[in-house]
Amino acid sequence: MVRLSTLAVVLSGAGFFWAKYLVEPPPDAFSVVNHPLEPWLLKAHVLAAPLFVFAVGLIAVAHVARHLRTGVRLGRASGLATLAALGPMTISGYLLQVVTAPAALEVLAWIHIITGAGFTLAWAAHWAAARRAARACVATVGRIAEAASRGMARSSAAKGPDRETFAARIRTEMGRVAERRVEERRAAGRRAERTRENPTERAEGT
Repeated sequence: MVRLSTLAVVLSGAGFFWAKYLVEPPPDAFSVVNHPLEPWLLKAHVLAAPLFVFAVGLIAVAHVARHLRTGVRLGRASGLATLAALGPMTISGYLLQVVTAPAALEVLAWIHIITGAGFTLAWAAHWAAARRAARACVATVGRIAEAASRGMARSSAAKGPDRETFAARIRTEMGRVAERRVEERRAAGRRAERTRENPTERAEGT
């Protein structure tokens, strides 16, 4: 839902910017739009925005807060940049619907455009980082499975207890790897928790 609503907001917003600012105005002096799609793109953008905000709220605890609390480093810079642009982009977008002063509307419009562009770039970088992490995880699992397959092939001549012992060793080793990763995440979370509870700890440590 997050990706679909984000794509809807980004595409409709980019389309509206193109229709309003980049399309050559029509020769009709009484026309209030530059392109026939301009009002429809604006309506699509306004309708998609609440769904996008709702989707962001759904992952605020499960994804954002949890990764900040446990100190996850992968994609952290792009994630923080996405959050930094999200606030002013959302607030300026809603203010554009209620403010009537022309000068204020002009300022809000450009704040919304600039922060929207920044959000789009940061979100794309964050998504790319997540994709790279997923590919790396799949590759690691594949290497483990390949190694296990080769070991099983080497021990195919063995019978009974020998094969069972080898399979048990593989399971034990994979369990140890998983336990180490869980412990590393827990340790990172405890460090982040201590830093929040005692802000001077980091300064003293340095």
